[in-house]
Amino acid sequence: MKKYIAEFIGTLVLVTLGCGTAMLVGCDAVNGGGYILTALAFGLVIVGMAYCVGNISGCHINPAVSLGVLMSGGMTVKDFAGYVVSQCLGALAGAGLLAAIFGSALYGIGIGIVLSQGSTTGGTDIMGRLIQYVRPHWKIGKVLLGVDFFVVFLSLITFKTTEAVLYGIIALFISTNAIDWLMKTLNISKLAFVVTDRGTEISDFLTATSPRGVTLVEATGGYTHENRQVLICALKDSELPEFQKKILAIDETAFIIYSESQQIVGNGFYIYG
Repeated sequence: MKKYIAEFIGTLVLVTLGCGTAMLVGCDAVNGGGYILTALAFGLVIVGMAYCVGNISGCHINPAVSLGVLMSGGMTVKDFAGYVVSQCLGALAGAGLLAAIFGSALYGIGIGIVLSQGSTTGGTDIMGRLIQYVRPHWKIGKVLLGVDFFVVFLSLITFKTTEAVLYGIIALFISTNAIDWLMKTLNISKLAFVVTDRGTEISDFLTATSPRGVTLVEATGGYTHENRQVLICALKDSELPEFQKKILAIDETAFIIYSESQQIVGNGFYIYG
């Protein structure tokens, strides 16, 4: 029985990592890099599994290899049948795992986009939003993980199918983490600090031509001891080029510093769960 389990695990890992690499990098005739990476992934998995299960089952992890061993007299028909069944089941499990991984990642990104706009899909994310109103410091992905895990648990009681529940848990974990990742990425903004002699002029121009407010601070140069002005402005990444262009059009000698901000709360910015 151990050798059959070893073949199942080996084939599952081979399909998951090998085919998963092919799905990530792609394989086309124009760009051969995908072929190389895919072949490398399959080769490394086979070597790795040979070290892991080779002393148990011989690490066939392929019905064609088992057929060759059978024809050479290296195994019985009974063992051959057991190997092939184990390998096929492992391949099916690996394919299901890939579907859970890639499908749930895309699903999580889609849900994240909807939630980032202040909307919901009409599913359990409504309950997640309601809970977040009570506990605003909780990440929406983690809230949905708890809510949907309860649904998955109920499906185990109702349908009594362990395989679907396991895939559901994997998909749930990946999708909710994808939601939190997207939310965090969308909430990353920039703080701009502009040191200039023409702060008032730049501030008035930016206020009149952009949706962003500007804070003007009086400062003194540490080296020159001259009075300068520092403008502070919170921006989205997409607004940086136009922002910089407007400033340099007025003061070519302006000193601009950009700092990344994980979260900005206020007019024009949103709290992403």
